[in-house]
Amino acid sequence: MPMLCRNIAIVLLGLLSTCAIAGESCPMLDHLPAGNPEIRCSSYPCPPTYPRAALRSGLEGKVVLLVTVARSGAAEAVAVATPSQSSTLNDAAIRSVKSALFPIYRPAGHSGPQCYRVRYPIEFNQKSN
Repeated sequence: MPMLCRNIAIVLLGLLSTCAIAGESCPMLDHLPAGNPEIRCSSYPCPPTYPRAALRSGLEGKVVLLVTVARSGAAEAVAVATPSQSSTLNDAAIRSVKSALFPIYRPAGHSGPQCYRVRYPIEFNQKSN
């Protein structure tokens, strides 16, 4: 039960946290914008680091994060929207997204980049690792 309470608290904090960065409204997008940021791995999006303990234990799962992305492409805020059954995998997903660089959003009719929010799924699957 404590893990369930922790996961619910993470979701609520994420949903209640502000969607604005420095006073601007960040729209919710259905998917990541087109275009790649400076990629720091051989594929995009970069896969998260699979926790060694989770690998040894055979843990797998999917975590869906709600990410607020700044104009620069950096993750400003990260919350768990749909947790996996493992707090280890949830924490690894959050860590990987906090250090990620996302595509920059340049909507039509705007003079420059804009912040945005997006649901970002991360799958931990030992077959693909």
